[in-house]
Amino acid sequence: MTQPKASAFAALTAKLGRLYAWQASRHSLTRRLVTAVLITAFAVWLRMAIEPAESSGPFVTATLAVAVSAFYGGPIAALVSTLLGLVLVNYLLIPP
Repeated sequence: MTQPKASAFAALTAKLGRLYAWQASRHSLTRRLVTAVLITAFAVWLRMAIEPAESSGPFVTATLAVAVSAFYGGPIAALVSTLLGLVLVNYLLIPP
């Protein structure tokens, strides 16, 4: 007889366990910061591509980029993402 395959619930639980056990310190600081910069630049580019600069909520995608950067890279990457997002949004999306 063959052994039954793991259920979808068990697979999902295993993946969530890996996500919960994530530790940013396993990656080098350079890798975490470069990832934060790339995520933030992509989020601001996406904001510019989706809607014009005059629409409301220019910081929405930058805020999501900070959350992803904080999860992946920890607090230092989140701070870099926050500062870069503020500079890029203020320079590119907010008229003088």
